[in-house]
Amino acid sequence: MRGGGGEPGAGRGAHSGHIGGASLGGLLIAFAGPGWGLLVDAATFAVAGVCFWFVRVPVASAVVFVVATAAMAASRSVRALENVPATVPAS
Repeated sequence: MRGGGGEPGAGRGAHSGHIGGASLGGLLIAFAGPGWGLLVDAATFAVAGVCFWFVRVPVASAVVFVVATAAMAASRSVRALENVPATVPAS
């Protein structure tokens, strides 16, 4: 890990972006008002959505990811059920 913590692989640039973005958002709200802050937030969310639209993931990788995720969830469920005590019906 770089940068002393946080997300794996996140360096000082990522952390500086979080701090700088929050500061700019606060300044925007202070000088222009909360409506403009929400408008800018919605616009940047829309831009991120458009950028995400153009991201192409190979089909094999997506299938492997889905199968691996389902297998991990199933194994967690089985391990959780192993710890549940068996109940005996009352006679």
